[in-house]
Amino acid sequence: MRILFLIIIFFACLSASSQNTFRYIDLDSLKWGLKDFSGKTIIDARYSKIDPLKNGRYVVSKKPMQQGIIDEKGNEILACEYFSIYDEAKDTIIVRKGGKQGVLNTQLDWIIPLKYKYLLKQKESYIVAEENLVGILDANLNLTVPMMYSTIYYPNSLENDYFLVKKGSKSGLIDINNNIIIPIEHDFLSYMESFNYYIGGNAVGVLESQTKVFDSEAKVILSLNNNGVNILTKDRFAVKNNKNLWGVFDKKSKQKIDYQYNMILASEENFYIVQNNELKWGAIDDENNIIIPFLYSEYFNFQYSEPFHFEAKATFVKNKLGKYGFIDKKGIATTEFKYDSTIRLSNGCFLVKIDNKSGLVDKNGKELIKPFYDFINTSSDDILIVGKDKKYYFLKLDNLSVDNKIGYDYIDSFMSNDSDKEFILVRKDGLYGFIDINENIVIPIIYENARPFIDNFASVKLNGKNYIINKSGEKLLHL
Repeated sequence: MRILFLIIIFFACLSASSQNTFRYIDLDSLKWGLKDFSGKTIIDARYSKIDPLKNGRYVVSKKPMQQGIIDEKGNEILACEYFSIYDEAKDTIIVRKGGKQGVLNTQLDWIIPLKYKYLLKQKESYIVAEENLVGILDANLNLTVPMMYSTIYYPNSLENDYFLVKKGSKSGLIDINNNIIIPIEHDFLSYMESFNYYIGGNAVGVLESQTKVFDSEAKVILSLNNNGVNILTKDRFAVKNNKNLWGVFDKKSKQKIDYQYNMILASEENFYIVQNNELKWGAIDDENNIIIPFLYSEYFNFQYSEPFHFEAKATFVKNKLGKYGFIDKKGIATTEFKYDSTIRLSNGCFLVKIDNKSGLVDKNGKELIKPFYDFINTSSDDILIVGKDKKYYFLKLDNLSVDNKIGYDYIDSFMSNDSDKEFILVRKDGLYGFIDINENIVIPIIYENARPFIDNFASVKLNGKNYIINKSGEKLLHL
């Protein structure tokens, strides 16, 4: 019998629920089983699929769409008769059978029987569906919102546990007891999480809507006939008229800036990035004074959110010759317009390139590294990995010189937490090992192959043999 240990999957088991066992596959039967760290078989290869669940348990499949649960000893504690099983929250398991869903606790007692076509846990409540109607079960599993809505959405409000609902073609807002917070009379209603506001409205013409902005308590703070609303700040709103021009209004529906721009976007309070009717971008203040001249054909910004959140004091713009440079919030250039391309990085800096060589500009618009390297990547807020002539180096923002630095054949750049920074996989002279962020060797560079640590374990190859090691370098298992 040929057996293949899938190391990546083994680690997925460990990280999911800290099991003392891991999965293996028999390549002859293509069935899955379980072994412990000593290599002892706990379950022979009999399942078509095994996935980690929680509390040392696994979801197993004997046949497609026939799932059950086994414990760490291999005992089948939930029969393989369910279409799907997954742990939707830390203390519950959602199962589906015969087109119905129900909920089990970790002791496998039924919390909600197999009754609903659809259910989704939201904090302490459940959104549930029967046929084509949706309701809500509260924390005590009472149906406090009857099955009367076509859709229910929990917007994760910062202050209130409200639900966006739709009944027929109209939308509104309710609480867990089905009390109406915003009347169910709007053609559209959405939640703006960044401001904790709701925007709703109704069509009053082909190109016009009557739009309202509600605060977190559902109080109307803006009501206008318009063709679109964009929330700029807590107190300012960009509004588009039926000629597709944008202006700015305050919370009292008073117009602050006339309808004259193609687009208005906020970067911060009293600083709006706008596009004029000549399709050029610039910036204005709350009094419509020009802060950054309308010189740029591409949109720019000083605020960055997903996937990296930071505020820059300078940002890149493209001039009429197609070259990028950096300007500050007064429109003053902080670098030459010489870069072919630029990309923001996770630490707030910008990767810049000239003739395919990479450099670095910080969020203040200062060039830290002239375009010189073949490769630059950020591993954390203060660590860079740079590559030149097939050698890779660790650099820190406070010391960007490669003088007297060790050049590696490979450096693993994934560091999602502090633990990763203490055990960084590297390759030097064809061999693998682990170092910390100060380039101290923490596990010798002696292995023919290795993979990064996941939790406290890594797979390595030494003298032609595969092992699992811990962070002390001890061999726990020979594969």
